[in-house]
Amino acid sequence: MIKIGDLVIADTKENDIRYRTWQKLSIYSSAKNKGVHLYHPELNEAYLVIDDVCADMIDFIDKSHYRHALIGQKFVRCLAPSGKSFIFPALTLRTL
Repeated sequence: MIKIGDLVIADTKENDIRYRTWQKLSIYSSAKNKGVHLYHPELNEAYLVIDDVCADMIDFIDKSHYRHALIGQKFVRCLAPSGKSFIFPALTLRTL
């Protein structure tokens, strides 16, 4: 289970059905259009988990027509080495 303070990297299980479904539904671009910085993590990049309950995503899910695909999923806010923060679906990450 991912928690605040963990170092995480992209989980290379790119065939995860939920991730592929989200791409097909354009959930990532829909979130970005609403000002939520939801991304898929870069391979070979380590991130520090700084928030394990993303209020931005809770609000987006409540207002989204993709609610059925997102409800019950965990999202974490992570800090990249560049200092920029991103929101990632927890299912796309694994701890180091």
